Amino acid sequence: MFGLIPLLSLILLGLSVHLWGGRRDRLLRESVLIGFLLWGGIITALMEILSVFHCLTFQWVLFCWVSVMAVCIFVIGKHRQYLIIPWRMAYELPLIEKVFLFVIFLITAWLAVIAFFAPPNTCDAMTYHMARVVHWIQNHTVAFYPTHTLRQLYSPPGVEYAIFQFQILSKGDQGANCVQYLSMMGSLGCISLIAKELGAGRWGQILSVIIAATIPMGILQATSTQTDYGVTLWLCEFIYFFNRWRKYYSWEYAFWMAMALGLAFLAKGTGMVYAIPFLLWIAGIVLRRISLKKLNQLAMLVIVVMILNSGMYYRNANFFHGNVFTSVRVIGKDSLINEHFSWQAWGGNALRNVGMELSTPWVGTNNKIEQFLYRTSDVLHVNMNDYSSSFQKQPFKLSCLTMHEDAAGSPLQVILFIAAVFLIVFLPSVRNKEIVLYLLALLGMTIVFNLVLKWQPWGQRFHLSFFVLAAPLIGAVFERISYRAMVAFVMAGLIASALPYVFYNPLKSFVTLKNIMQKKGREEEYFPDPLILSKYKKFRDELRNMQCHEVGLLIGEFDKEYPFWVVLNPSSDKSIRLEHIEVADVAPSLKYPSGRFNPCALITVAIDFSSAVGTLEQNTYIKDFSYGKGSDETDIFVRANK
Repeated sequence: MFGLIPLLSLILLGLSVHLWGGRRDRLLRESVLIGFLLWGGIITALMEILSVFHCLTFQWVLFCWVSVMAVCIFVIGKHRQYLIIPWRMAYELPLIEKVFLFVIFLITAWLAVIAFFAPPNTCDAMTYHMARVVHWIQNHTVAFYPTHTLRQLYSPPGVEYAIFQFQILSKGDQGANCVQYLSMMGSLGCISLIAKELGAGRWGQILSVIIAATIPMGILQATSTQTDYGVTLWLCEFIYFFNRWRKYYSWEYAFWMAMALGLAFLAKGTGMVYAIPFLLWIAGIVLRRISLKKLNQLAMLVIVVMILNSGMYYRNANFFHGNVFTSVRVIGKDSLINEHFSWQAWGGNALRNVGMELSTPWVGTNNKIEQFLYRTSDVLHVNMNDYSSSFQKQPFKLSCLTMHEDAAGSPLQVILFIAAVFLIVFLPSVRNKEIVLYLLALLGMTIVFNLVLKWQPWGQRFHLSFFVLAAPLIGAVFERISYRAMVAFVMAGLIASALPYVFYNPLKSFVTLKNIMQKKGREEEYFPDPLILSKYKKFRDELRNMQCHEVGLLIGEFDKEYPFWVVLNPSSDKSIRLEHIEVADVAPSLKYPSGRFNPCALITVAIDFSSAVGTLEQNTYIKDFSYGKGSDETDIFVRANK
């Protein structure tokens, strides 16, 4: 029940914006986008302010959201005479447009079901996305804490801030995937408006939504706790409000543009990289014709971005000795930034990133594409296996098309984008000034992305923002093609190709023989082996019987921590406290936010603590049970001296 409050608040915020002052010139979609920005800003303020006083508790979070809802209801009640439900327009649409919109509605509705019922179960979710959220809930603050997984600390927390709201109010993770899903829905609405800014009519806007809604990586991530759709939403809003600002130079649009940019930086490091071409565009606008108003608006943009990110920057700078941009530079490990900014680094990364998106289900075809890419690299005199521009020195190898949310390619979107560029260059009738400028900005995004960031074998996730932002351009161009029936056929093929990703997500399947609805509980998704789950439940019961309330975690950076929280410390039971131990070599200066910690039991993963008995701070621990071997071996110890 309480878990729905953040969602209801988002709806009420958008409706309040639309009714405020009775403005008839503001589109409902634009009001919804502003509602998203207010929602993101409120979440950020709530998390940072309450965190300072260690007040991130159920009661305080509930009070804050009820207060927001009360204000919204007051505004809606005061301006309810301006409320107009835009159903009439739907009846006026041509049949083909109705069909396409209905299909998109069915796809997004099905994804909503998956997002709600399927638990977050990707590796990143288990290691740090969800793990950091439950640590915040336990600590009542987002302050840094001892951990072996530093990504729980330095990674931009914007998406997890939103997940926290659903998690603490629902006392479970049923709403964890909803943040990415809501980001997808907001992005679809925003790109239709960007297409409108590019000169697209209703048909072009619908095409843009179809192209974006059928991106395989987007479909898979819309039901996950990854952060790429979160940053995509804010980037879309930043670009939309930037387009509105450069037409009117109004303070309102400048403020919303600044809010979106700040939230993009807070969501993911790629937000900063993708925004660079548009930031240069803003600088060019201000410098081309300098005025006090523009300079003040630029100053406001910087101030708003800094305020929204001040908490993250302060914590990173304080712990990482002044390095506030830890999200794009991994401390003590291989950097995500290219070692050399050169033509060779850019060319090699560009070929590899395009190649990953062109993967097919057929090995022979993939081999030919790979050979073509290597021949092209020889002609351009670039090295596709240059380790200085490869994360963790990974060699390039084109794998078969996959439906995994970490590595799904989007070959059809690549082809459509190339076709749109070809039409813009060779057919003057399909282009206008706005389309050309937007295309140059998109190309600038690809240049900066490949020049700055190292290539990663799982980098398709980071391409999601680009493909979503490319959709308005493709839709606006394709609308200008006279052969509408041919365009409709292409869109139908795009929808058909996306259906397997909707229904056969290997991590969240509803239609296969081993689907998530066959599970008796969400715990079974985290522990597929029923025997292991029963052992953990027995261990939990033992802890309660022996009045043990503190359990130490001795795990690696990439070990799945969140499942331990699910079974040992569900949100409805706060009796067991979990903390990382022995982190002196990783985070020596950090203290436990909740005070002194003296574990009466230990969980170790792939660590030879002892074959039978171990000691820690003058305590003796005896192995209770063990399962797995090698890197998967997990041991449970209980303290002998009670």
